[in-house]
Amino acid sequence: MSVTKRLVRLYPDPFREHWGTGLEAEAQDGGWRSWPNLLIGVLDMWLHPTVWPARSPAQRRGRAAVLAIAVALAGWLAEHAAAEQHSLHLPGLLRIGEMNLDVFDAVTLLGLALVAPRPRLSFGAAAAMLRQAVRRLAVPVLLGAGVVVTVHAGVGTSVPLALRLGVLGCWWIALALGAVQLCQVVAGFGADLTVPPHRGRLRLGVGILAGMFILTGAVVLGTSMVRGVPDTLSVATGAGLLVLASVCGWTLRDLRQLPATG
Repeated sequence: MSVTKRLVRLYPDPFREHWGTGLEAEAQDGGWRSWPNLLIGVLDMWLHPTVWPARSPAQRRGRAAVLAIAVALAGWLAEHAAAEQHSLHLPGLLRIGEMNLDVFDAVTLLGLALVAPRPRLSFGAAAAMLRQAVRRLAVPVLLGAGVVVTVHAGVGTSVPLALRLGVLGCWWIALALGAVQLCQVVAGFGADLTVPPHRGRLRLGVGILAGMFILTGAVVLGTSMVRGVPDTLSVATGAGLLVLASVCGWTLRDLRQLPATG
């Protein structure tokens, strides 16, 4: 398979179904010079799911909800990874580490609750959702449970460093895989199982996430700079949170073009 075809296959399925053939033909004519534009187009499409071809505005809102969930989980993982490496003792409720992450977790959970699709109230829908969730989340849940059991069984400072690092790595693999699979679960729920959030609730949830990412990212970056020698992990975390805030901002802009219902 040629490089051009591989790049075109990176576009979302709804986009390729409508414009993939024409896009591939145009890119083939441009040769290797078209590759940078294809990569930019791939990134742009995945960051703007509301512009993909859709059967209804509800389907577009559902895609925006999945993107918001993915952004929230990515921010949660980045924040906790940085906090686990070393605490940034900031004043008041904005400290990063120990109990200070409670505020970030609470706001993230609020944003997730607002953007999440509402399950349909029927036994059949609940059973189908449970089956999909179990199938997707079984591996990360079992891996995480295995880490918890191992730690409680006595993996502490008395065991080799390599083993402790391996257990820690398994824990973060379980969290990252669980986040990816959770997004897959939500994306796989069709209109027969869930109802996408209305535009107002979706915009409120995305706005809350954006505000939290901006505030936390700015605090982390500012604190790292004040120390004199910028900490690489803190700078990366702060910058990453601001990038996620930008994604939320783009989603808010896209949602303005959608009707509230339908």
